Amino acid sequence: MNRLIIITTLALTILLVGCSGGSGYRDPAPVTSGQDGGGSGAVVSAYQAPRSLEIKPTYSSPVEELLRLSKQQQGEGNTVAAVASVERALRIEPRNAYLWNRLARLRLEQGQGSRAVELAAKSRSLAGADNQLKADNWRLIAKVRQQSGDTAGARRAVHEAVLLGE
Repeated sequence: MNRLIIITTLALTILLVGCSGGSGYRDPAPVTSGQDGGGSGAVVSAYQAPRSLEIKPTYSSPVEELLRLSKQQQGEGNTVAAVASVERALRIEPRNAYLWNRLARLRLEQGQGSRAVELAAKSRSLAGADNQLKADNWRLIAKVRQQSGDTAGARRAVHEAVLLGE
């Protein structure tokens, strides 16, 4: 009886382990016909990710309202209040790369270039696949570097923005 239980348990274990894994199959690289001079006429192309992926920011309702308020305050010339509104929004959504970018732009407007660069770097680190936002952060960094007289650093930052497809 014990032998039957052991054999049955072992068979079920093997069956479950065999069913749990994937096949390991992956799609092959795309092949296009062409004349490569090698005689085969086939050219294998490596995968290339899209140059730019358009990503629209999403906000919770309170954050959306705080952003609207911040833009209104900025339009009225009250940058200090605009900063406070964005900082409140960041307490709600601290991993929102768009909010960090907005705060960086406000700090730049206040003349706090080095702080703006730090905030743009934070935004860039949270931006994920959003190359447009990353490029915008690099352009902000380039502007600060240019204003501080670091033309080589500004050129490097512009180069990074260009590499991201902007």
